[in-house]
Amino acid sequence: MSARILRVTGRIIRETGCKYIHTNHGTPLWEAKTCEYSKQRNAITVWRRLLWHAYYRPVLKELHFWELKFKRRYRKVLGMCSAYTVLCPEYREVLLQKVGLEHSPLSAKVHTIPNAQITKGAAQLDKEKIFIYVGRLTYSDKRVDRLVEIWRIVSKQLPDWHLYIFGDGEERAQLEELSKDLSSIHFMGATNDLQQYYDRASILCLVSEIESWGLCLTEAQANGVIPVAFDCSAGVRNILSPSGENGFLIPNGDIQAFCEALVALARRSPEEMNRLRRNVIEKSKMYSIDNVGRLWLNLLESIR
Repeated sequence: MSARILRVTGRIIRETGCKYIHTNHGTPLWEAKTCEYSKQRNAITVWRRLLWHAYYRPVLKELHFWELKFKRRYRKVLGMCSAYTVLCPEYREVLLQKVGLEHSPLSAKVHTIPNAQITKGAAQLDKEKIFIYVGRLTYSDKRVDRLVEIWRIVSKQLPDWHLYIFGDGEERAQLEELSKDLSSIHFMGATNDLQQYYDRASILCLVSEIESWGLCLTEAQANGVIPVAFDCSAGVRNILSPSGENGFLIPNGDIQAFCEALVALARRSPEEMNRLRRNVIEKSKMYSIDNVGRLWLNLLESIR
C-alpha cells in the first residue's frame, strides 16, 4: 500500500468512523521484493548493471532497506484497521514475526482467510494428453522460461502429449522464440474461456519463483486437473499438501525433479489418475464459497 493511499484511508476512517479490513493477497512484505526487482530492471546499461550487482544490491540487502520501508507501512495499516487478513496460517506467523508484533495486542487483528474457489458443476474426468499453464508471462515471479526448459526434456519422453500456455505478458515474445523448435508447445494468449481446456487437460504446471497463493492451483483442482508446482511458498504448500495426494510439490528450482514428476505422473494408469482427480476435486471444496464465506461472516460479526 502506497503512502498516499494510507493517508487517504486514514482520513476516511477518521471522518466516517467506518470499520476497515485490510486484505493481503500476497506473501508478507512482497512489496520489498518487487521494489528490488524493479530497481534491478531499471539498470539497463552494462555499467549500471555492474554497479547494481557489485554495490547497491549488496548494501541495500545488508541494510534490509526495502523491508524496513514496508515494515513501517505494515505497522501503520495494522494500527488503523479493524482486522487484517492473510491467506494461510504460515503467512500470519511470518507477518507478525517480521513486523515485530508477535506479542503485541495488534496481533489479534490478523486473521487467516484463503481465497475462495468458484466451482461450475461436476468436473469432467475423461481427460486428454494435455498439460496446461495458466498465468502471466512475467520473469520476476512466474518464470515460464523454466517450463520451456522442462518441456524440452519431457516432450522427448512423452511425444504424444501437448503443452498449452495460457496468458500474456512482457516475456511472451522471448518465450515463443525460445520454444520455436518445440511443435508441441502452444501459446494461446489470454482468454476468458478456460473451461473447455480445464475439461480436457490432465495436468497443470506452475513453475513460479514467487507465488503467494496460486488461484490456478485451486481452479485446476476443482476441475479435476492434477497440479504440479515448485514448492515456492506456504500458500502453494497449503493447497497441494499432502504432496502426492492433492497435487505434487517439487523442490523450488529443481528442474530435473519436476521433469521426473511429470513423466511419472503422465504414465500412471487411468485408474490411478482418476483416483488423484477425485482427490484434488475433494481438496478444492475446502475453498468453496460456503466455507470461505463463513470465515468472512465470522470476521465481520467479530468487529461489529
